[in-house]
Amino acid sequence: MENIGENIRAIRRLQDRKQEQIAGDLGVSQKTYSNYETGKTIPTLPMCERIAEIFKVPLNDLLFKNNSAPPR
Repeated sequence: MENIGENIRAIRRLQDRKQEQIAGDLGVSQKTYSNYETGKTIPTLPMCERIAEIFKVPLNDLLFKNNSAPPR
């Protein structure tokens, strides 16, 4: 689960979505969501499930897969 922030960011970028959009869908502030991506805060398992549901990806991809984000 060490790469969860990187995985969340990579999936979001692959889907070309903004942090504000995902934060709004989750009902959290953009700062809270940003902290998930940077690894400052680790989301709870229920929050990870919600994030995976929003991204429409398997929870395992979010928790364990090291995705490659497109260059920006």
